[in-house]
Amino acid sequence: MRRVSTVARKPRRMSMVEYERRLAKVGASTERTPPFVEVTQKPGLRRLSIVDFDAYAHSSRNISRLLGRWDAHNQVSLVVIDGSLGSFAAKDTKELEAAYALYARVRAMKTPCVTMVDGLATAGGLGLVGKRSVASTDAWIPPFLDEDTFSEVPRLVDGGVGYRLSRASPKHARAALLGGRAVHGGALKLSGLVDHVVSAHAFKSLYYELDALAEDADPERLGDNIDSLLAIRSHVSSAWVEDEDDFDAFATLCFEPNDLPTIIKLLEASSDHPRANDALAAIRRYPGHAQLLATFVDRCALLSSSYEDCLKLEKILATNILLSSSSGDDHLHLHDDLESYFVV
Repeated sequence: MRRVSTVARKPRRMSMVEYERRLAKVGASTERTPPFVEVTQKPGLRRLSIVDFDAYAHSSRNISRLLGRWDAHNQVSLVVIDGSLGSFAAKDTKELEAAYALYARVRAMKTPCVTMVDGLATAGGLGLVGKRSVASTDAWIPPFLDEDTFSEVPRLVDGGVGYRLSRASPKHARAALLGGRAVHGGALKLSGLVDHVVSAHAFKSLYYELDALAEDADPERLGDNIDSLLAIRSHVSSAWVEDEDDFDAFATLCFEPNDLPTIIKLLEASSDHPRANDALAAIRRYPGHAQLLATFVDRCALLSSSYEDCLKLEKILATNILLSSSSGDDHLHLHDDLESYFVV
């Protein structure tokens, strides 16, 4: 005969009836989801997952409006942005105005926003990085590399990448942008591209930890609690995050100077270093773009206090690279707006 326990079960955090009631209160059933994205809605938290990076650029305006509604809603205390299927990028670059308006929208969020960069991040991916970001040990693909074939092509600079690189030391910024290799692991943080890097295991559980914070934390302290959580997870993961020391040594060896001809000489003198050969191959194939990107890093460093100015400079540069690439001309002819930024 089965014995029936008389011990009272611990009540769940929230009953399903209460959960549905709270979702209805914040209008979950009436929000329209833009194409190419998935939205997860929980009490206090909204999660935006880009599921088709080939096409999501066409929805930039809709995504901007959605983020604006969340930012204005007093029942939304945390927004999480991530990718899916191992990709964090936007290949479509035809709607630059809408794309860069979206990057500015993410950066301006007053509601705490955490961008979880997972997989391969290329043009457009880092534009979705706001004031808080965390990456797994995956990679950012710089402009000289294509995320599908890893063949050298003159790609657009990433949304907001100039500002993020400007927060790092110039040598690390140059090594990330011109190094001819994907930037991954600890090098992502060292070059300023993301704020925190955690192990793959920690990354998988981080969303659920953020969800718990959004549900239980005092809204006025939520931002500080998120920062503490990300810092702790990053510190605990440090033993499993690689590439920081090797990347730092390479940047110190070849990218201390701020002029491209000297950098090329240092790379040639370090030809026994595998990274140096990759950087030389990329720079020699597209010397015009390499020179412009090197100057771009230096100018962004001068504008590092202003995200808006860095973004404006980047949009002008992206337009010029896009036009030159479509015409097959590697020697960029800068129009007046860009020339004014690049005059020493």
